[in-house]
Amino acid sequence: MPPIASQSYTTPARVWELGLPSKTLFGPDSNLAPGVVALPSVVVQTGTGTMDAEGNPHDAYPALRIKCFRAGTINQANIVNPGQLPAFQLSDDGGVTYGRPIVCSRDMDTAYVDDVGRGIRWVLGGAAPVYAVGDEWQTSATPSPDIVALVEACSSGCNQFLVGSFKLPLTTWPTFMERVVAWLVRWELIVKRGLSADQDMANTRQTARS
Repeated sequence: MPPIASQSYTTPARVWELGLPSKTLFGPDSNLAPGVVALPSVVVQTGTGTMDAEGNPHDAYPALRIKCFRAGTINQANIVNPGQLPAFQLSDDGGVTYGRPIVCSRDMDTAYVDDVGRGIRWVLGGAAPVYAVGDEWQTSATPSPDIVALVEACSSGCNQFLVGSFKLPLTTWPTFMERVVAWLVRWELIVKRGLSADQDMANTRQTARS
Protein backbone atom coordinates (compact mmCIF):
# COMPACT_ATOMS: atom_id res chain seq x y z
CA MET A 1 0.00 0.00 0.00
CA PRO A 2 1.58 3.32 -0.99
CA PRO A 3 2.11 5.94 1.73
CA ILE A 4 -0.47 8.69 2.01
CA ALA A 5 0.93 12.17 1.45
CA SER A 6 0.60 14.39 4.49
CA GLN A 7 0.98 18.09 5.10
CA SER A 8 4.39 19.38 6.09
CA TYR A 9 4.66 21.52 9.21
CA THR A 10 7.85 23.24 8.11
CA THR A 11 10.13 23.74 5.10
CA PRO A 12 13.74 22.74 4.42
CA ALA A 13 14.77 26.38 4.85
CA ARG A 14 13.15 26.51 8.30
CA VAL A 15 14.84 23.23 9.24
CA TRP A 16 18.17 24.94 8.58
CA GLU A 17 17.05 28.03 10.49
CA LEU A 18 15.59 26.25 13.50
CA GLY A 19 17.40 22.95 13.79
CA LEU A 20 20.59 22.49 11.79
CA PRO A 21 24.14 23.71 12.39
CA SER A 22 25.48 25.61 9.41
CA LYS A 23 28.38 23.41 8.30
CA THR A 24 28.14 19.99 9.94
CA LEU A 25 26.42 16.72 8.99
CA PHE A 26 26.97 17.41 5.28
CA GLY A 27 30.47 17.12 3.88
CA PRO A 28 32.90 14.98 1.84
CA ASP A 29 32.67 12.02 4.25
CA SER A 30 28.87 12.19 4.63
CA ASN A 31 26.33 9.83 3.10
CA LEU A 32 23.69 12.58 3.13
CA ALA A 33 22.73 14.06 -0.24
CA PRO A 34 23.26 17.83 -0.36
CA GLY A 35 21.18 20.28 -2.34
CA VAL A 36 22.07 21.07 -5.93
CA VAL A 37 22.83 24.40 -7.62
CA ALA A 38 22.47 24.62 -11.40
CA LEU A 39 25.12 26.20 -13.61
CA PRO A 40 24.37 29.95 -13.81
CA SER A 41 23.36 31.48 -17.12
CA VAL A 42 24.04 35.05 -18.27
CA VAL A 43 21.11 37.47 -18.16
CA VAL A 44 23.11 40.58 -19.09
CA GLN A 45 26.88 41.00 -19.35
CA THR A 46 29.28 43.61 -20.65
CA GLY A 47 32.21 42.79 -18.34
CA THR A 48 34.70 39.94 -18.74
CA GLY A 49 34.36 38.11 -15.43
CA THR A 50 32.81 34.66 -15.07
CA MET A 51 30.22 33.49 -12.56
CA ASP A 52 29.59 30.06 -11.05
CA ALA A 53 27.56 28.92 -8.05
CA GLU A 54 27.90 26.12 -5.50
CA GLY A 55 26.80 25.19 -1.99
CA ASN A 56 24.13 23.24 -0.15
CA PRO A 57 20.88 25.13 -0.88
CA HIS A 58 18.54 25.42 2.08
CA ASP A 59 15.35 25.31 0.00
CA ALA A 60 14.00 25.30 -3.54
CA TYR A 61 14.97 28.50 -5.34
CA PRO A 62 13.76 28.48 -8.97
CA ALA A 63 15.08 31.95 -9.86
CA LEU A 64 18.21 33.08 -8.01
CA ARG A 65 20.00 36.10 -9.44
CA ILE A 66 23.20 38.01 -8.78
CA LYS A 67 23.65 41.49 -10.25
CA CYS A 68 26.71 43.73 -10.24
CA PHE A 69 25.89 46.89 -8.28
CA ARG A 70 29.37 48.44 -8.27
CA ALA A 71 31.89 47.83 -11.03
CA GLY A 72 35.29 46.47 -10.18
CA THR A 73 38.00 43.84 -10.60
CA ILE A 74 38.67 40.88 -8.34
CA ASN A 75 42.19 40.57 -6.94
CA GLN A 76 44.77 38.67 -8.99
CA ALA A 77 48.00 37.17 -7.73
CA ASN A 78 51.06 39.38 -8.28
CA ILE A 79 48.98 42.14 -9.87
CA VAL A 80 47.94 45.38 -8.19
CA ASN A 81 44.18 45.83 -8.45
CA PRO A 82 43.77 48.98 -10.59
CA GLY A 83 40.41 49.85 -9.09
CA GLN A 84 38.06 48.48 -6.47
CA LEU A 85 36.43 45.17 -5.67
CA PRO A 86 33.00 44.78 -7.28
CA ALA A 87 29.81 44.68 -5.22
CA PHE A 88 26.75 42.58 -5.99
CA GLN A 89 23.07 42.33 -5.08
CA LEU A 90 21.22 39.03 -4.65
CA SER A 91 17.64 38.09 -5.48
CA ASP A 92 15.57 34.92 -5.03
CA ASP A 93 12.53 36.06 -7.02
CA GLY A 94 14.01 36.41 -10.49
CA GLY A 95 15.15 39.99 -10.02
CA VAL A 96 11.90 41.52 -8.76
CA THR A 97 13.59 42.51 -5.50
CA TYR A 98 17.24 42.63 -4.45
CA GLY A 99 19.08 42.73 -1.15
CA ARG A 100 21.71 45.20 -0.06
CA PRO A 101 25.02 45.24 -1.99
CA ILE A 102 27.72 42.77 -0.89
CA VAL A 103 31.39 43.31 -1.76
CA CYS A 104 33.08 40.17 -3.05
CA SER A 105 35.86 38.54 -1.03
CA ARG A 106 39.50 39.63 -1.33
CA ASP A 107 40.74 36.21 -2.46
CA MET A 108 43.22 36.08 -5.32
CA ASP A 109 42.11 34.89 -8.79
CA THR A 110 38.85 33.40 -7.52
CA ALA A 111 36.58 35.50 -5.32
CA TYR A 112 33.29 34.74 -3.59
CA VAL A 113 29.96 36.25 -2.65
CA ASP A 114 28.38 34.17 0.11
CA ASP A 115 24.60 33.97 0.44
CA VAL A 116 24.67 32.42 3.91
CA GLY A 117 20.92 32.52 4.47
CA ARG A 118 20.21 30.43 1.37
CA GLY A 119 23.31 28.24 1.49
CA ILE A 120 24.64 29.49 -1.85
CA ARG A 121 28.17 30.63 -2.74
CA TRP A 122 28.67 32.62 -5.94
CA VAL A 123 32.11 32.08 -7.46
CA LEU A 124 33.80 34.87 -9.43
CA GLY A 125 36.76 34.34 -11.74
CA GLY A 126 38.03 34.29 -15.28
CA ALA A 127 41.13 35.22 -17.22
CA ALA A 128 40.33 38.94 -17.04
CA PRO A 129 37.81 39.19 -14.17
CA VAL A 130 36.27 42.64 -14.61
CA TYR A 131 32.62 43.13 -13.63
CA ALA A 132 30.49 45.97 -15.01
CA VAL A 133 27.44 47.57 -13.42
CA GLY A 134 24.35 45.65 -14.50
CA ASP A 135 26.13 42.35 -15.25
CA GLU A 136 23.66 39.70 -14.13
CA TRP A 137 23.42 35.92 -13.87
CA GLN A 138 20.61 33.54 -12.94
CA THR A 139 20.49 30.01 -11.58
CA SER A 140 18.16 27.65 -9.75
CA ALA A 141 18.67 25.41 -6.75
CA THR A 142 17.02 22.51 -4.94
CA PRO A 143 17.42 21.47 -1.29
CA SER A 144 18.78 18.21 0.08
CA PRO A 145 16.42 15.36 -0.92
CA ASP A 146 17.13 13.79 2.48
CA ILE A 147 15.79 16.87 4.27
CA VAL A 148 12.76 17.08 1.97
CA ALA A 149 11.85 13.43 2.63
CA LEU A 150 12.38 13.73 6.37
CA VAL A 151 10.27 16.89 6.69
CA GLU A 152 7.32 14.94 5.33
CA ALA A 153 8.07 11.83 7.41
CA CYS A 154 8.53 13.74 10.67
CA SER A 155 5.43 15.87 10.01
CA SER A 156 3.49 12.66 9.52
CA GLY A 157 4.86 11.39 12.83
CA CYS A 158 3.55 14.50 14.57
CA ASN A 159 0.09 13.76 13.20
CA GLN A 160 0.07 10.47 15.09
CA PHE A 161 0.05 12.48 18.33
CA LEU A 162 -2.48 15.01 17.06
CA VAL A 163 -5.10 12.66 15.61
CA GLY A 164 -8.06 12.26 17.97
CA SER A 165 -7.38 15.58 19.68
CA PHE A 166 -7.46 17.86 16.66
CA LYS A 167 -9.23 17.87 13.32
CA LEU A 168 -6.67 17.12 10.64
CA PRO A 169 -5.29 18.56 8.48
CA LEU A 170 -4.39 21.55 10.62
CA THR A 171 -4.78 24.97 9.05
CA THR A 172 -2.52 26.77 11.54
CA TRP A 173 0.13 25.68 14.04
CA PRO A 174 2.60 27.39 16.39
CA THR A 175 6.23 28.09 15.50
CA PHE A 176 7.32 25.67 18.22
CA MET A 177 5.76 22.84 16.21
CA GLU A 178 8.03 23.80 13.33
CA ARG A 179 10.94 23.64 15.71
CA VAL A 180 9.93 20.18 16.95
CA VAL A 181 9.84 18.91 13.35
CA ALA A 182 13.23 20.56 12.71
CA TRP A 183 14.68 18.77 15.75
CA LEU A 184 13.24 15.47 14.58
CA VAL A 185 14.69 15.99 11.10
CA ARG A 186 18.09 16.79 12.59
CA TRP A 187 18.07 13.63 14.69
CA GLU A 188 17.07 11.46 11.73
CA LEU A 189 19.89 13.02 9.68
CA ILE A 190 22.34 12.21 12.46
CA VAL A 191 21.08 8.62 12.60
CA LYS A 192 21.42 8.23 8.82
CA ARG A 193 24.84 9.84 8.69
CA GLY A 194 26.33 7.93 11.63
CA LEU A 195 29.60 8.86 13.27
CA SER A 196 32.20 10.48 11.04
CA ALA A 197 35.67 9.02 10.71
CA ASP A 198 37.17 11.56 13.12
CA GLN A 199 34.50 10.86 15.73
CA ASP A 200 33.42 14.51 16.03
CA MET A 201 30.26 13.60 17.92
CA ALA A 202 32.16 11.46 20.43
CA ASN A 203 34.62 14.30 20.98
CA THR A 204 31.73 16.70 21.53
CA ARG A 205 30.24 14.48 24.24
CA GLN A 206 33.63 14.08 25.91
CA THR A 207 34.17 17.84 25.89
CA ALA A 208 30.77 18.40 27.45
CA ARG A 209 31.66 16.06 30.32
CA SER A 210 35.07 17.67 30.98
